[in-house]
Amino acid sequence: MLYRAACILVPFQPIAPPVPTESHPMQTQGYITDVAYTDHYYAQLAPVLLAYVAALNGFVPPPIRDFDYCEIGCGNGLSLNLHAAANPQARFVGIDLNPEHIANARAVAEDGGLRNLRYFALDVATAEHQSLPAFDYITLHGVYSWVSEAVRAQIVQFLRNRLKPGGAVMVSYNVLPGWAGLAPLREMLLSYTAGMPGMNSVERARHGLGYLQFMAEKGAAYFVQNPSAGEQLKDLQKQDLRYVAHEFFNYHWNPLYFSQVAREMMAAELMFCGSIPIEQNYAELTVPQPLHEMLKTAPSRNAVESNKDFACNTRFRNDVYVRGAPSAAPQAPDPALFRDFAFGLATPVEALKLLQVSVGLVTMDLSGAIFPVIAQVLGDRAQTVAQLQSLPELAGATAEQILGALQKLVVAQQATPFVCGADPYPGAAARLGFSRYNEAALGRLMTVDAAPQAHLASRYAGTAVRMGKHEALACLALSHSGSAGPVAWAQQWLRARNMILLPTEAQAGAPETALIQQAIDAIGERERRLFFTMGVLEPAGDAASG
Repeated sequence: MLYRAACILVPFQPIAPPVPTESHPMQTQGYITDVAYTDHYYAQLAPVLLAYVAALNGFVPPPIRDFDYCEIGCGNGLSLNLHAAANPQARFVGIDLNPEHIANARAVAEDGGLRNLRYFALDVATAEHQSLPAFDYITLHGVYSWVSEAVRAQIVQFLRNRLKPGGAVMVSYNVLPGWAGLAPLREMLLSYTAGMPGMNSVERARHGLGYLQFMAEKGAAYFVQNPSAGEQLKDLQKQDLRYVAHEFFNYHWNPLYFSQVAREMMAAELMFCGSIPIEQNYAELTVPQPLHEMLKTAPSRNAVESNKDFACNTRFRNDVYVRGAPSAAPQAPDPALFRDFAFGLATPVEALKLLQVSVGLVTMDLSGAIFPVIAQVLGDRAQTVAQLQSLPELAGATAEQILGALQKLVVAQQATPFVCGADPYPGAAARLGFSRYNEAALGRLMTVDAAPQAHLASRYAGTAVRMGKHEALACLALSHSGSAGPVAWAQQWLRARNMILLPTEAQAGAPETALIQQAIDAIGERERRLFFTMGVLEPAGDAASG
């Protein structure tokens, strides 16, 4: 245990860290810069997903192929780099006030050969005066409720001045009432560690969590009377300490009501559109059934969202705002709004669940005759609504019926919106490989990330596709091995990076050569075709060009 008995005598005082005096507006508000943030991929930042949410809620979506995109608070750039790689025809800008973040992001972009993005190590107020284009998409993840009201006003000004008509904004933030009973956790962290000078933010986070654990174990009334605080502590103890530092140790930490954020977005001429994940756009999937009739009487969409937060005790939101008014009723299947989207499977067709699928609080019925027909077609390549309607197998279905089925598959996480369908499969004899960016990303992810899967850029999906690391290494070896043989090549590739291939639970004790051979043997023609249609593998000539 990190807490020492001698520390019991330290008085519990609500002392916040002193406000820094550096020149950057966000830094003067106490935003953490002494420790880099964690490196994660955030799917909710994908432009194609934001466009889909807009269309789902009756808004004309921003373009999904040729567009300008900006991420405020881009961190180490993992998400932004991946989206730039997945959308080579678009242009991206990343802004973050931490120079270490920007240096990391630029290094990964250069290693992956990305030329369609720029990074700026500055705050949003200074960014407003840079030579930047107007944007179709602006995203902020992990920023808005961690800065002062003055900085939020600067963000709103940036949105007002830089977002195109019809453009979309994704803003994530901590929400009330969900955080109301848990906010004392942060005060406890700050108060205890305020008396420990000379520590960086990660060290403060470590000692602070030790203190919370001590208080919980010793029966502090706050934990006894607030069981959810104990559950939150268990979750925090599983997190990277860098996450804990950035989540709780910024000088400003302001959970916000939905209505407050909506009012601030109105100052940027933005209208609430919808939320991510997709099921949050369907009250019947996320709100207890006895409250459904109450929601129907709400006078506005904003009132519905506020009521939902109280009904669900919402703690975090990923909200999409649009500059413009809806052209159709929310969730009405209007094919015109979805004409540019293709739809692909989110999982191999053999693994699809097409009977009963749990989504949110309900079980969705996907047993209709239309679902297996669509699934089988999408198993070959992503298709638009118009392409599906032209197929003989769906000759009797209207565009509205096809779109309605696709929307159900998407909310059930069986399908996902794509930017375009795959090129024709080149056949079994073709040599397939990864893009330059995905090769570079694999080398990095297999070194620093212990997760069994990697997020790779898909030029068809316009976002990330998850691929098992064993599968990825096998595909990499098959595309590069030449006369050396794929097993020897894979071993050499691993050694050059001072890495080993970790066995799965079922493979415990197997030698590395056996692990590699098993992975290679598992890549048959079906797997090659699947990874190709998902946009992860591509003809080796295209892969070499990045």
